Amino acid sequence: MKSDRNASRGYSLAELLVVVAMIGIISLVTVPQFMSMFRSAKVRSSLRAFTGDSRAARARAVGRHKPVRLSICNAASGCDVSSITPAITLPAKPVDRPANTLLRHEYVVFDNTTGTTWVPIPPGQPLGGVRQMDDTVYFGNVTFTDATPTDNLLDITFLVDGTIAALTSTGTVVIRTDAEIAKPVMTVDFNRTGQLQARD
Repeated sequence: MKSDRNASRGYSLAELLVVVAMIGIISLVTVPQFMSMFRSAKVRSSLRAFTGDSRAARARAVGRHKPVRLSICNAASGCDVSSITPAITLPAKPVDRPANTLLRHEYVVFDNTTGTTWVPIPPGQPLGGVRQMDDTVYFGNVTFTDATPTDNLLDITFLVDGTIAALTSTGTVVIRTDAEIAKPVMTVDFNRTGQLQARD
């Protein structure tokens, strides 16, 4: 009786090589698109976090009947915040953070306590602590200025009626990334009444 040797036969080397080649070709097409989508998601997530915090800061000013200030660092080398009292509690990461320096992707929300004194909202409270966007995303051009007292941060000050102090028409905050994505720059426009609109 003849045994059927072909019945236990597996895939040939040529067939395996064809399958591996097909997987490689599919990977070449899909992996870069996936990475681009992943980077774009980081930018959009950071944009949503910043606009959400801006709206919450405005609501806090109206609800508490005290101005609230959202202060942005957009200096490439970071912003020295050692002169701010009480001191801002800086996050532990990144570990190579220069002493007393807020980084270019971070911002802080301050409460006005006495009319002239601005105090950073402590960590653990809503809007408290240093607010961070993704570390691949940073603030670009910001048309707001450093309000008094000067602290090297660019300030969006929401007044008790929801309007923005010292803003005559519109103010702009640009959020950007150096990653290779379709839309590496997003813009947030603020109007005098405190309303904002994000656009890309």
